[in-house]
Amino acid sequence: MPGASAVIAALSVAGIPSDRFFFEGFLPAKSTQRCKRLAVLAHESSTVVFYESPHRIAACLADMAAVIAEPNKRKVFVARELTKKFETHFLGSLLEAVAWVASDDNNSRGEFVLVLEGRLEQPDSELDTAMEKAKEVAELLSAELSMKRAVALAAQIVGVRKNALYAVMLEKQG
Repeated sequence: MPGASAVIAALSVAGIPSDRFFFEGFLPAKSTQRCKRLAVLAHESSTVVFYESPHRIAACLADMAAVIAEPNKRKVFVARELTKKFETHFLGSLLEAVAWVASDDNNSRGEFVLVLEGRLEQPDSELDTAMEKAKEVAELLSAELSMKRAVALAAQIVGVRKNALYAVMLEKQG
């Protein structure tokens, strides 16, 4: 099923709330840009729908798992080859989806629609405060170190996810 109708077909069988959804289309091809966009979408409370190509599906899911908080809890529905002979569905956590795609070469073939569950709860004010502190520490360290090293140290000092902090820093630069 080509085009926008694939979005509705995926939503109808996903088992993820579809009363409010956001269609993102294709994420950027480069991992850095993709992570930056995912960092913004990670806070979306609505379900988010993406298209993805077979040669980028594994990297896309890995980036989602790295950037989005609690990747072992946030659900994603992976629809492969909708309405075609080899149609396949997978519903599980982001970490499980990464493992599913890697488990069989056939799982990374064809056209994909990804349906990402919206943020499960309101942003935790403690986490937001920790991320702000980590951002401040990283900014101070980046005067003397590369951004990569500054982010790694700041994340370790404050206790936040390195990938999430890196995405926030990239967003600030961009």
